[in-house]
Amino acid sequence: MSISRSTLINLSGLVIPLLVGLITVPLYIKTIGESKYGVLILSFTILGYFVAFDFGLGRATAQKIARSTDEIESRKTFWTSLVLSMVAGSIGGLLLYVIAGYVFQILVHIPKGYLMEVSRGLPWLAGAVPVLAILSVLYGTLEAKNQFFYLNIGQVLGASSLQIFPLIAAIFQYKSIETLLAMALIGRSVSIPILMVFVARKIRLLPFHFTGKRDAVQLLTFGGWISLSGLTTPILGMIDRLILASFCPPADVTRYVVPYNLAIKLSYLPQALTTTLYPKLSADSPKDRFARTVHGIHLVQIVQTPIVIAAILLAHAFFEFWISKSFSDRSAPIFIIFLLAIWLNNPNYIPYASLQAQGRPDIMAKFHFIELPFYLLLLWLMISRYGVMGAVLAWSVRYVADALFCLVISKTFVSYLHSMRVEGFFVIAALSATFWNALDKVGLIIVVGESALFFAVSAYYSYSRYQRHLQRF
Repeated sequence: MSISRSTLINLSGLVIPLLVGLITVPLYIKTIGESKYGVLILSFTILGYFVAFDFGLGRATAQKIARSTDEIESRKTFWTSLVLSMVAGSIGGLLLYVIAGYVFQILVHIPKGYLMEVSRGLPWLAGAVPVLAILSVLYGTLEAKNQFFYLNIGQVLGASSLQIFPLIAAIFQYKSIETLLAMALIGRSVSIPILMVFVARKIRLLPFHFTGKRDAVQLLTFGGWISLSGLTTPILGMIDRLILASFCPPADVTRYVVPYNLAIKLSYLPQALTTTLYPKLSADSPKDRFARTVHGIHLVQIVQTPIVIAAILLAHAFFEFWISKSFSDRSAPIFIIFLLAIWLNNPNYIPYASLQAQGRPDIMAKFHFIELPFYLLLLWLMISRYGVMGAVLAWSVRYVADALFCLVISKTFVSYLHSMRVEGFFVIAALSATFWNALDKVGLIIVVGESALFFAVSAYYSYSRYQRHLQRF
């Protein structure tokens, strides 16, 4: 399967849940209200941190099976990783059950009427941790076997069900947080048996085989560095919401998280490309790996820039149409700032995956560990002084700093600058147009026209470069 086709399949598997989210978010807000939806978001935020309790076994499994040419060895790796993920996920679930109650009662401000519902829902939230750990190993196995079509079927089914099942319960007036979390767990679990069938089509799962102690230690060591990064990365990426919730009501968290969740979907592009490239990067020689990484950086920048331009120019109009004008006035500027930081960071996904593929997941893990206390201090100062906008700016500074470090340490920073020499001009022009025009009827027509013009010009320019870099893969 070609690089472009595999990437398109992976991108489709990420975009479809995005489309489901575009439909469900306004329905959630209408059905259960901004405050309860904010509490639900905080619950998933806490869960996101404990996803690190897969100990990086998904990526470790992908690397080891991708390098293996022996079916028995692949089967041993799969079963060992699956058992280890179940144990690690169960430990993480128990810790979540203990810690989450403390977080909701003391650290964040939520209406007292919701505390009992949250308390009853914690077992369901904790049960999601081993489920997600198991899923990571199944995804890693299919990724190593280049079975991206089957992998994305499972991802689409699980991610869409996670959003749809709780909403169905809410529509039928089962609106307690306990019920919503239970339905979310059921929705996320439905893809496990399907993915097991897909894995069995590529690896003969019986009889059971387990690796020796040495191989298990290697899996945990490689995955451990990813997990260390995974323990710090969710804090880096999600602690903003918890600190924001300690200063502001849940409705403000909703107004912050909704534009973030929409902007971060731009990362689907490098995620899709990384999923495709990772088995190849793992098997490449150092010279070929570096060349593939450089071309990957260019591809991400080429494809994402027209999308960013259109999103910047239409942000205010979209949020007004999607939710309301008052929501747009508060959240569209937040969305644009998030979008810029993500645009700057996205090419970094490729060198980050390259470092993992060459067996050096420890580099970024150590950087995240050192970065964490400085980011926490910055977040606290910015949120306490500037509220929601302070959280946005602090998160953006940290996100761009991550990219710069990884690009420098992987010796791809010059290639990164080269990749945005023209694209940066288009983005700056789009920002200027957005802040120049008032969104009255005339201004809206101008913005739509400029959006079409900038998108067409940048897309035409990008297409020629896309073909050139894609051929070099």
